[in-house]
Amino acid sequence: MAEQWKLPEVARRLGVSEKTARRYVKSGALPSVFVGGAYRVSQEDLQRFLQGAKVTPSRDSPKGLATPSQPTFNGLLEAEWRAQHLSVWKSYLSRRVEWYERVLQKSREDSFNNPFLSLDTAIQWAIYVALECTQLQNALRTEVRSYTDADSEIVGELHTLLDRLVAVEDTTDVRVKAMMDEAGLTDEDKEQRLKLIQGTAA
Repeated sequence: MAEQWKLPEVARRLGVSEKTARRYVKSGALPSVFVGGAYRVSQEDLQRFLQGAKVTPSRDSPKGLATPSQPTFNGLLEAEWRAQHLSVWKSYLSRRVEWYERVLQKSREDSFNNPFLSLDTAIQWAIYVALECTQLQNALRTEVRSYTDADSEIVGELHTLLDRLVAVEDTTDVRVKAMMDEAGLTDEDKEQRLKLIQGTAA
């Protein structure tokens, strides 16, 4: 009977992470069997996978171009890189959104790191939130444009985080407008400050 390896050994032999090896198995690119609660890959299947992953030109293709008859090893590594790249974005955006939400939960009695202690600091906070919200939306719109269905789960999580960030921006605007009303600002003064927050001031 042919030797069979569990995913940690498969990953070691491929020189990739165990997560990547699992992705190869689940996508069907690397044949396996599920025995005793673990995926196992035969020596022959691993050899065939490695041979099929090599980028070799066909006789009918221009010199140096690979025949895309099946996913190449480089293509699978690129998919792993994309997943890791999106994961970094998710981690960063998650931390930013959670920090913003914690700040918004502060009461007026909490003076530490509270932008709503005065109208001036609230407006500065609103400008900062609006600026970062716009920059992150633009950056992530570019990032996710080239991703495939395989990345749809994490792309969906990024969109959920962006929705939470937009909610932070909306809540900030509501609170700033309420503070402007409390301060008795004229409509003209309110409009000028709102334009400053939205980045449309002259």
